[in-house]
Amino acid sequence: MKLQLWPRSNNRSSKRIHAKPKLKNAANQASAAQTRHSGDSIRVKETDIGTVLPPGFELLGDRPGILRYTDLDGNELSLDYKQVVKKDRMPIPMPVDREHYGTLENSPYYWATGYADWLNVNEAVKRYTQLDQQDTKTRVLDFGCASGRFLRNCCVFGADNFDSWGCDFAPAHVDWVKRHLSDQIKIVLTTNTPHLPFPDGYFDVVTAFSVFTHIDHLEDAWLLELRRVTQPNGLLYLTVHNQATWDRVLAHPTSLKNLLLTNNVEGNATVTRELFESPMPKDRMVFRISPDDIYNCDVWITNEYVHQKWGRYFDIHQIADNGHTSYQSPVIMRPRS
Repeated sequence: MKLQLWPRSNNRSSKRIHAKPKLKNAANQASAAQTRHSGDSIRVKETDIGTVLPPGFELLGDRPGILRYTDLDGNELSLDYKQVVKKDRMPIPMPVDREHYGTLENSPYYWATGYADWLNVNEAVKRYTQLDQQDTKTRVLDFGCASGRFLRNCCVFGADNFDSWGCDFAPAHVDWVKRHLSDQIKIVLTTNTPHLPFPDGYFDVVTAFSVFTHIDHLEDAWLLELRRVTQPNGLLYLTVHNQATWDRVLAHPTSLKNLLLTNNVEGNATVTRELFESPMPKDRMVFRISPDDIYNCDVWITNEYVHQKWGRYFDIHQIADNGHTSYQSPVIMRPRS
C-alpha cells in the first residue's frame, strides 16, 4: 500500500510554529545536548511537523481494522475498529512524531492503540470513581501526551463529557497538537522539573502512558506533583514496566534491542537475552539506552515496589498487567489523603 501524505494541516494555520528543525550537523547536536542537560530542560527532538498522514480510516482503506489488546481484567481481545475510526477526521503524525507507536506502513496501529487506551481508561473511571455522575465535565490531563494519541479520543468520543488537557516537555509535540488536532485540546509546554502550572486538585483524571517508564531520579517528586493536581476522589492511570512486561521482552525484538543498548552506554553493563528468562532480579531496575537524550532510560519496577513505594502517596486500586499495548501495565490509583 502506497501512503499518500497530506499537505500542511489548516488547523490553527495562522499560529506561528516553534518546532525545532531536524538536527543536521554536529554543532546543532552539541547545542541541543547542552539544552537537554541545563537546569529546567525541555526535550529537543526531531520532528516532521509540516508533513502528516491522512486520518486513520483513509490509511486503513479496504484492510480489516483489528487490534489485539488486553483489557483491565487481563483478557486478550480482538478489537475491531474498522467503523469507529471513521469518526476521527484528524490527521495521523509521521513516525518521528509519535514516539514509536507504529511504523509508517502500520500507521493505523498508532490510532488503534490510542482507542484501546481510551476504552480501558473509561472502564477504570466507571469501575473506581463516581465521576460519570457529576454534573460538570470530567477534566482529564494526559501527562506526557506526545502528539495526542490518547487525547484525540477524548475529543472524538468524549467531547460531551471530557475537558481535555495535555502537557509535554518536547516543544515539537506541543506544536504538533496545536497545529493538527482539535481546539478542544488544551496543551501546555512543561520541563523536566517536577512542577505543573495547575492549581491543587484541578483534574479529575490524570493519565501517563509510557512516561514513568522513563523517569529515573525524580520519580517521587513527579508522583507527588501529579497527586497535588488530582482531586481527592480522582483517578490516576500511569503505565509502568513490571514483571508482566518483563515476561514479554523476548517476544518483542525491538524492546530487547533497545535494552541491549545499555551495554554500549554503560561499559560495565552485562545485559543479555538470558537476563529476561528469569524474574526481575531487583524491585527497581534502570537501563540507560542513550547517552545524550533527556529521555534516555527504561525503568522497570515490580508490583511489590508499586505497593510499597507508590502506596505511600496513593491508594492502589489495581495493577492491570499488560493493559497498555499488551505490554506495559497501568497502575490505577487515587490520591491518599
